Amino acid sequence: MAGGKGLHKIKIITIIFAAVLVVAGCSKADQKERAIDTLLENQKHNGSIIVFTDKSLENSFVTLLNGNINRINNLFMPENIVTNVSFIDVRDDHDFNYKDIFQLGDFPQIFVFESKDIVLQTEDPNRLLEYFEEKYWKQQEAGK
Repeated sequence: MAGGKGLHKIKIITIIFAAVLVVAGCSKADQKERAIDTLLENQKHNGSIIVFTDKSLENSFVTLLNGNINRINNLFMPENIVTNVSFIDVRDDHDFNYKDIFQLGDFPQIFVFESKDIVLQTEDPNRLLEYFEEKYWKQQEAGK
């Protein structure tokens, strides 16, 4: 009989542990969704570019990034330009811990959001330009 009680306690502890994991997982997903909503609250059209960093950005990086965004808007998205471009320093106080939510490692990290979906994550400003160029040509081939 004593063995049965111990087994019962183990089952209860296992169920409680599983419930805690489910709640923690849901709250993390909910937190990510709320963080994305906050990041995109000024989004116009359909796209946003968010750059996460943990240091001052070099002028060459910012210049290249801005040049590529201008090319994207002028060449590939003239009717639906990307106007929401934000730089987030993860060392500053924010409502969310973006480093944990987005599992950021190396910096800077460039995120491209379309609606609320992350469609590109890269450290390379040139990859940003390549992504929009590929998207543009795919749309042209599809007849859009």
